[in-house]
Amino acid sequence: MGTRLGHRGFFLVLSIFGRRFAGIILIGVSLFYFLSKPKIRTDCLPYLLRRFPGSGRAGLLWHGWRLVFSYSEVMLDRLYLRLRGGKGFTIEFPDTRRVRDALQLKKGVILLSAHVGNWEVAGRFFGRLGAPVSVVMFENERQEIRELYGRLSREGELPFERIFSNDPLDTILRIRCGLARNHIIVMHGDRTVSGGFRVPFFGEYALFPDAPYRIAAAIGAPVVSAFCVQRGMSRYLVRASPHFTVENTKTGIETACMRYAAELESVVRAHSYQWYNFYDFWKE
Repeated sequence: MGTRLGHRGFFLVLSIFGRRFAGIILIGVSLFYFLSKPKIRTDCLPYLLRRFPGSGRAGLLWHGWRLVFSYSEVMLDRLYLRLRGGKGFTIEFPDTRRVRDALQLKKGVILLSAHVGNWEVAGRFFGRLGAPVSVVMFENERQEIRELYGRLSREGELPFERIFSNDPLDTILRIRCGLARNHIIVMHGDRTVSGGFRVPFFGEYALFPDAPYRIAAAIGAPVVSAFCVQRGMSRYLVRASPHFTVENTKTGIETACMRYAAELESVVRAHSYQWYNFYDFWKE
């Protein structure tokens, strides 16, 4: 999202004036973007109508801008993170013991998150978990933006390996290899590429991917649901649930998917402007 010039401009503002001043500018920038792009207002509606039913037109506009501004803040923190590394950020991870408990099973851990808050910030602190970490991600950033980040940022300091899911076969092999070595594999469970279950989510049925649970069931790896939410300027909190295992049956896999969807809904209800879903998640 955004142009090369826009990204470079915020890099410069952050470098010269710091995070607080850039955040003030962001209020006007995000409001202009929200009002001038009808598509982004339309894309927010499927979620907002289910999260804030009965809000009316004015209420939906308010909630929509709050969502877009929150997303803009997270993007700004990502830029700041790439400039400063972990310096200037505060992150609380009180549930690290739950991840370490799951590692005691010696079958690796699938750390299942979502497009909530800012996992790029949390990733800088994965060294606390006591095992090598690999993050599964889809590479869809434009070439010119990737090149800009490569020149201006500090991505070489990442304390985790990246597994790009653009090649499905390579992705599966690398995930299985990592779990066999008792590594932590971080995946998102709220985007479906192919295959999944329609399970209850905000009062209706939505499609969630089944791949994480099928992998966990086949290998016997425990699953830990974990979500990183913003608590203030450059302040984040990561909460994790106790680990669970997945029975290697259709019912067992579907049950695990429903459990994750319920945990995600609970987090999204508590942090309503931090689930960055800009399409109709419930569409057939």
